Amino acid sequence: MPRSPQPRKATHIATLIPPGPVHRALSMAGKIMALLMVLALIGALWPTSSGNAHTPNDTANTTPPAAPISADGLAKLDFAFVNDPIWYDGQAEQADYDATRSMYGQPRQYVARFFTNKEPYSPATATKAAGQGIEVFKFHVREDLPTKNYTYHYSTMAYVQTDDLSAVKLQMGSNEDCGATFKEATLLGNLVAWRQSSYFPNEGVRQGSFDAGADLVFHDALPLVLRGYPFADASDLKLRVVPEATTTHLSPVEPVDAVVRYVDRAAVKVPAGTIVAHQLEVAYPDGQTERYWFDADPRTQHVMVQAETGVADYALRSVRRWAYWSE
Repeated sequence: MPRSPQPRKATHIATLIPPGPVHRALSMAGKIMALLMVLALIGALWPTSSGNAHTPNDTANTTPPAAPISADGLAKLDFAFVNDPIWYDGQAEQADYDATRSMYGQPRQYVARFFTNKEPYSPATATKAAGQGIEVFKFHVREDLPTKNYTYHYSTMAYVQTDDLSAVKLQMGSNEDCGATFKEATLLGNLVAWRQSSYFPNEGVRQGSFDAGADLVFHDALPLVLRGYPFADASDLKLRVVPEATTTHLSPVEPVDAVVRYVDRAAVKVPAGTIVAHQLEVAYPDGQTERYWFDADPRTQHVMVQAETGVADYALRSVRRWAYWSE
């Protein structure tokens, strides 16, 4: 996974009033006033139930967020899997994986569940649209990691625009017996507004925004986005990747450059069986690489078969379609 610098300190509440004599001289009222002013500025960008600065009170707004793409990036993708009629059968895809993630210096084995379906999205409220909205993929990864004393629970939700598979919104919540962490990043026009809250000492709450730029994707959504790689006409794909958010600590938010390269097509043995899969490599400027394998059979919509990210490993054990929200 990409490891970019920590979120910009200029947006960290703790840096608003630097330490020193001036800091000690400020009254408590002054500190509170400074904090409220910054929160007001960030809040002006943030969507609420009554709308935001760009689309006030417009719950039926269907204007896509402004996420540009380039000829060397998302424009190269093959959208055959996106347009497959199966996504309109009123159900969702659930893919289960045998997964391994390190915790306390030891590999932890568990079953990860990936849920994928389409739904209408309202840019005005940054939620599922009550009526008409823009079409997005909702990609939900549920991970429960057992440790000796308690279980870590991760729920990571990425919203990806179906028109170009660019980033729209990300939410991550984690909880275990020591505390809870929450993260959110939302595309608002040409900006991504983000905020994170961690219970760890010296972390706390941070928030800010950055320019979306071209070809923006969430690392946590790569198992979905890369299903659209042009396997029949393999060529390098250049993306800007927001680093992985699935961690109990604060995580970097600034996108880093990445190049997706085709490696080969070969049979891969996973718990689900032996599957012929396309292997892709994602390379980052720091020299780190990740590997993803996708089913070569288009009838599976190129579901991810295996992944090795350097943080977590996944091997497909089963896939099914069902309405998991129904009783």
